[in-house]
Amino acid sequence: MRCLFHAAGVTRLLTIMLTAVAGLALASHAQTVKTIYGLPGYNFGAGGLVSDAAGNMFGGAVEGSTNCLRGLQCGVVFELSPSGSGWNGTIIYNFTGTTDGSGPATGLVFDAQGNLYGASTSTIYRLSPASGGSWTETTLYTFTGLADGGGPTGPLAVDTAGNVYGTTLFGGSYTGSCVAIGCGVAFQLSPNADGSYTETVLHTFTGGSDGWSPLGGLVLLGQDLYGATAKGGSLSHCSGVGCGVVFELVPSSTGWKEFVLHSFSGGSDGASPFGTLTADSAGNLFGTAGHVAYELTKSSGKWQETVLYRFKKDAVGFPAGGVVLDAAGNIFGESDSAYCNSFIAACGTVYELSNSSSGWNVSAHYRFGNNPSGTVLLDPSGDIFGISNGPSQTGGSVVFEITP
Repeated sequence: MRCLFHAAGVTRLLTIMLTAVAGLALASHAQTVKTIYGLPGYNFGAGGLVSDAAGNMFGGAVEGSTNCLRGLQCGVVFELSPSGSGWNGTIIYNFTGTTDGSGPATGLVFDAQGNLYGASTSTIYRLSPASGGSWTETTLYTFTGLADGGGPTGPLAVDTAGNVYGTTLFGGSYTGSCVAIGCGVAFQLSPNADGSYTETVLHTFTGGSDGWSPLGGLVLLGQDLYGATAKGGSLSHCSGVGCGVVFELVPSSTGWKEFVLHSFSGGSDGASPFGTLTADSAGNLFGTAGHVAYELTKSSGKWQETVLYRFKKDAVGFPAGGVVLDAAGNIFGESDSAYCNSFIAACGTVYELSNSSSGWNVSAHYRFGNNPSGTVLLDPSGDIFGISNGPSQTGGSVVFEITP
């Protein structure tokens, strides 16, 4: 049974003209900010949104299930479909908290057949479109928290053969720096003829120079995988635990090999990368690490980091996740900001970094809410979509649209 929510009941239209904050060099934008969907109940959406070719958007929220053994606390996956001048919201799956897991908070990804893949706190799942507009859930793998990993992060990556790739925050090695909860793994799920999946651990993080605690998913470029860890690398920095690394996993005849592309020092190059990397058409990698947005480029077989922008304690705030690129190469992301047009003390901000002859400039696309979901979605017309997690003046958590 699909549960339908009409966004008209929660839509509030705000017209916001951003002006330069005194003492801050921020560009201004005229824009409209509109709430297009209210998440059911007191909820928390995470992992951002993903869209299909028809312009429908999909996301996950950690509560709101009507089929949960623990009340509403198992989570849902929802779909937003354009309808005239508005949007209709539909819950396409209610997690039960049993074999399917709970708390889908890592973002979703499509395969070429239109199936959705995501992670709960303990499982990897697939949602497949079925007759009558319904969706069928299949649990592909349940983690034990031991050598196979635990606490999958995301979003996942899926190749043309149906293999699923991702990372876990916990599990793997329980020695050295990893003795308490494990340092995490990178994994592959391979489909079998009977419909089941087999997990292969591609790399077990050791807590040393290879990094540990990946806080984002993997990016698949060709046959290689790219990701980042929040800790590890050079253990002489960041209080002896390391400031994180960007890594590459390369398949070989003897298994997958990890190569560290950049080890953060915690200084001007940033620290503790959070969120999934983004690649442009040339294969350059973009991300955020602490107070910086950075780019990694490869030249003569070596990768080099360039800091594009250093964020300050101003109306933009500090990055809260990964970034996305538009066709012109502008960079968009979400941040936590202390400057808030709300009754709460801190708000999320959507920011844009644009390149010019004088360097990268930042502008703030303000929106209501607290606790940003970490990433945004751009449509072909330049509209920006994301999840604003309450409480806020709009009520609870909502999906918003910014029209420049």
